[in-house]
Amino acid sequence: MKGVTLLILSFLFLVYTAAIPKYYYSVNIDGLGFSSLQTLKNSTTGLDWWLELGEELLLQGESRTSASLLAQGLSFEQLGQVSPSDRLYVARKMCKPLVGDLLSSSEVLLQRHGFLVFKSSQAFTSNNTSTHFGLWEFQPNVELVKQAKNLPIASFSLPSDPISNLVNLVDDVRWFNDVKTLSTFNRYSLGTGIKSAENWIISQIKTINPKIEVSTQQFTVKSTAAFNIIAKITGTQRPNEWYVVGAHYDSISEKSTTSAPGAEDNGSGTAGVLEMLRIFTANPPAATVFFILYSGEEQGLYGSAAHAKSLVSAGTRSQLKFAMIMDMVGFVQGTTVKALVETYSQYKPFVDLYLQTATEYVPNLQMYTSYSPFGSDHMSYLTNNMPSVLAIDADYDKYPAYHKTTDLPNLVVPAMAKAILKLNVAVLAKLLLQN
Repeated sequence: MKGVTLLILSFLFLVYTAAIPKYYYSVNIDGLGFSSLQTLKNSTTGLDWWLELGEELLLQGESRTSASLLAQGLSFEQLGQVSPSDRLYVARKMCKPLVGDLLSSSEVLLQRHGFLVFKSSQAFTSNNTSTHFGLWEFQPNVELVKQAKNLPIASFSLPSDPISNLVNLVDDVRWFNDVKTLSTFNRYSLGTGIKSAENWIISQIKTINPKIEVSTQQFTVKSTAAFNIIAKITGTQRPNEWYVVGAHYDSISEKSTTSAPGAEDNGSGTAGVLEMLRIFTANPPAATVFFILYSGEEQGLYGSAAHAKSLVSAGTRSQLKFAMIMDMVGFVQGTTVKALVETYSQYKPFVDLYLQTATEYVPNLQMYTSYSPFGSDHMSYLTNNMPSVLAIDADYDKYPAYHKTTDLPNLVVPAMAKAILKLNVAVLAKLLLQN
């Protein structure tokens, strides 16, 4: 009899809880801090799950959840009631036309930093095979993008004076001049104009250091020959320890065969590699650094994949200690410079290094992190079990001229690129000094 009573009570409890209305909430967690954020996630009344996306936390909870949020002094918005038919998905919205088609029968709950969370009564199939588009089913209690101000930060104790000297060498005027020149070329991988860009880049490298070792790596993009450009500075003490500083130099637009200026995407990263090459040429590194400009990124990461696979084939993968990738580093909305760094969670120590380095050398740079990497050349190394981090401006998904003929130098912000370049120079310098 006691067992029957417990069964009935359990059934009644399930019926009761199923009948409680549930709601979606968007909570502002900008600069909330690690401890307060943990309290929000673990102690909010009636909370079912959360999803962290930079400055916002998406929640599902009961009506009493709003009172609990108010009691914590939080700013939030109730986004509507949960329906039993709701299916939740996350999309990576590098490719806006594809996302637009997807959302025609859906409702966006939250979008920031290239991620988009939406609900739909329609079922979608996960798709992570495209270079610039990803879709997967929602998973609760996940940090898609983390604001550094909401993180406990690990500390590093490494020499700092030599690093300051290198950081101060970053020249955003010189960087911007390179962006302007790169934008005069049509750098479409399947066109003829990219050869002129390749020749110009090689000439710039030779101007920076006439004695530098420069090579090209040929591969095929959709039956068209394409080339990576590789400049090598051999380490003065540890020549068999390798680092990569890379960016794709190809571009694309809605009229690629006639015009693809690609100032932000990715003249900004290409100019960044050249700027870092200047700095480390004048200050020879202890370990070997390859400065690589990839082609074929827009068609599917062909160039970086070719380089990563060449390391695997040659049996030298273990010599690559880190690949530092830049893509779209020159745009910001507003006046606060913001950067996102992303990689797999197994490489968290590198992310911690970026965060600590930013506080030391670029304190005005607002940092975000993600362990859901996607859509750029870091993926070629990560998928081949080599450590890599992408640095990208945190407003890249808001860039108005993405993959358009209007992606011109007047839209890029030198101060944004300067902040990321100072960060990258300091991070690379630390890595070179730590062994």
